[in-house]
Amino acid sequence: YAEVNDETGEIAAVVCIVICKFVPQDERQLKFIAAGKLTEIEEGLAEREAMYGELGTVLCPYSVWSYQRGHGRKLINNLLEATPIMHPEVDAVITMSPHTHTAMKFHLSNGAGIFSTNEETVNYEYEVEDVVLH
Repeated sequence: YAEVNDETGEIAAVVCIVICKFVPQDERQLKFIAAGKLTEIEEGLAEREAMYGELGTVLCPYSVWSYQRGHGRKLINNLLEATPIMHPEVDAVITMSPHTHTAMKFHLSNGAGIFSTNEETVNYEYEVEDVVLH
């Protein structure tokens, strides 16, 4: 997804996302998703669903580039607003972010909370609003 500067028409920020049944923990898992090679992860998910019921669907932003100040925030806010409309199957928006002060400051200041940490990344969770149809 991209945020375009209304005044200049230039791309001001870009985010890559993946939609899946689990929270990605590292780039290796993203490569497996792209290559369709998730056998081990899918087997674990199938076991979990059999025991506890159907899993939710996660929209995972994993790279944000902001070329113009303030547009990364605007992009994330617009993505959060559009998610229930464009992807009604999504129950959670959880990032895969690096262990950096910049990433932590960005996500926490945009309303996310820490969902989990692991060796390679930190997952921040954003609230997904319900769509109200009139």
